[in-house]
Amino acid sequence: MIAGFATTIVGMLGLFYATLRSAAVTRRESRADFERLDSKIDAQGARLDSKIEEQGARLDAKIEEQGNRLDAKIEEQGNR
Repeated sequence: MIAGFATTIVGMLGLFYATLRSAAVTRRESRADFERLDSKIDAQGARLDSKIEEQGARLDAKIEEQGNRLDAKIEEQGNR
């Protein structure tokens, strides 16, 4: 009876250890997944920043061009 009880205790301890080990592995995998996702988010943020800067530069150029056209029209009308 004592041997059976000891076997049960050892089995329970083994199961408990396996559960803790599995949780630790899952936690490490989750951490790695989080780090990969964080890297992807950083890369996407950098690409978006670059696109925003490009679009801003194009918009600035268009505004400048339209301003120059308006200035030319105003000057032309003033010379009439």
